Amino acid sequence: MEQTEKMIRFFNTLGALGKQINKFKSIYMEAQGLKGSDLSLLLALDTHPQGLRPEELCSLIHADKALISRSLKNLKTNGLVIKDPSTVYKARYYLTDQGKKLTEYLEIEAAKIFEATHTAIEQPQWEAFYDFCTSLTTQLEKEIEQKKAQDAKKKEEKEKPIE
Repeated sequence: MEQTEKMIRFFNTLGALGKQINKFKSIYMEAQGLKGSDLSLLLALDTHPQGLRPEELCSLIHADKALISRSLKNLKTNGLVIKDPSTVYKARYYLTDQGKKLTEYLEIEAAKIFEATHTAIEQPQWEAFYDFCTSLTTQLEKEIEQKKAQDAKKKEEKEKPIE
């Protein structure tokens, strides 16, 4: 298989998986008047009862600041999260009781789907899949950083005055 075909297969496979994940999120969240992207925030906050700051959420769920900000605003408007009123900067966000109830429901629903999915595939295959995805993410991050550094160096050389 030539490189172009490998890239197409790679992008299409991951794209299809991403679409299914987004559909899964949207189905449950739209029924609550929320966006699919809000689900990851709810689950992250549920697993951190001490609350999380926006930058911690960015790191934890691998999302950009703008998405986190929009989701927090949406969840706050819907009474699902509260901002710690004791701090102005680096405020932590927590689930409200209503947010905790919704998260419990979502976890039960997700467990049903994941149980059905996990029983269709053997546990060692899941472990290999997760290990592969982690390794792939790490390698892609390295490649992206190298490319950025190369591009920055080329740009710097172009802008260097001729002596």
